[in-house]
Amino acid sequence: MRIKKKGLKKLLASALALMMCLGMTLTTMAGVGTPAAPAVAVLRKTVRFAATLTSPAADFTFEFEKVGKDGIADSATLVPTIDDVVLSFTQGETDTAVDGVINISKESANLLTGLTWESDDADEYAGDGAGVYVWRVTETQSGATIDAATGEAMDYSQAMYLLIVTVAYDETTESYYVQRTEMVTEEDHTGETVELTDGKGDVDPDDGAGGENPSFGFEFINIFSKQGGEDPGVPATNEALVVSKEVTGSIVETTRDFSFVISLNDSVAKHTPATYVGTIYDAADAVVGTVSVTASGDVDDVVAFTLKHEQRLVFTDVPVGTKVTITETGTIGYVPSVSGMVTADAAVGEDLTTAVQTIALGENRLDFVNNYTGGTVETGLVANYLPFIALIGLAVLVVASFAVINRRKAMR
Repeated sequence: MRIKKKGLKKLLASALALMMCLGMTLTTMAGVGTPAAPAVAVLRKTVRFAATLTSPAADFTFEFEKVGKDGIADSATLVPTIDDVVLSFTQGETDTAVDGVINISKESANLLTGLTWESDDADEYAGDGAGVYVWRVTETQSGATIDAATGEAMDYSQAMYLLIVTVAYDETTESYYVQRTEMVTEEDHTGETVELTDGKGDVDPDDGAGGENPSFGFEFINIFSKQGGEDPGVPATNEALVVSKEVTGSIVETTRDFSFVISLNDSVAKHTPATYVGTIYDAADAVVGTVSVTASGDVDDVVAFTLKHEQRLVFTDVPVGTKVTITETGTIGYVPSVSGMVTADAAVGEDLTTAVQTIALGENRLDFVNNYTGGTVETGLVANYLPFIALIGLAVLVVASFAVINRRKAMR
């Protein structure tokens, strides 16, 4: 939920006043400058996607809204204009994947180059360029060239930052310079409000050249994704993930429900957990149920479902790079196995897990087969023991017959 701008300005004015009076900082990133080497502000843009994909063409635009100077009410006119910044990506960019994820990043030039700090506004503050200037920075929710018809999507960052620039006057050179730059996160990539007291005071990491990294904490991350399957973008025919069940062996129980649990993790494709709804079909392609799974990323956050013989669970829109884990609960008398994305089996009656598998372009199937080798029947008796039970019953019957015969002889 976004804070209303009027209320936010009052909060910002109070925060800036407190910062100036007490020398405190409320920032996630800060750069310090001198007259000879003024502080800079650099914005970073990152496009993130699964390892098997490449980046789309994109021109991402960032806007700088004037907030005010020195916490003074209605002082936006005293703040110099920073023109929109555009960072461009070309189609097909890629890099080394880390844990199945690729990040392509671009950085802007110094955002403060060419700014004039002496205001020509005709009021009592005109001419005094020293002070604390504030802009609100956001990204427009557009700019990427994607084809939704083929299952492509761009999850735009909804981050909102305050760029705070402290300008000082140097008596020696008789000029103004940027003494300090700071970036405060107002909202994160999901659009959730970030408290100004959270996570402040972080130290900038080394930029590799012995200095501070000027874009630390000032990054917008967009996530590019594409549906898995052989026909992505076409819900009527695409099968991004298929889980099927077949029963084989001496007895094929067509009405028995076999139990499963599934977990999904699509953190490579979304800023916030998405929910995917799969459809269960029977052998005649009739719909017999649905399964709703939220891709929380927690392997312990699972959803239960059941499949009968010749039924299958189909998801049409799960993105490439999504991690999926499915476990079938063991059933007495059945040897479970799975093929497709992974090949595995387990002992008779034991649970079978696929471990973590990754959704890709093309076919993604997990075909579970349960082979019946003997087990529980409807009466609850163990089928393997039926011959012995029959022999015991026959023996009891023989003994009883002899008892009856002997009793009749005794009565004569």
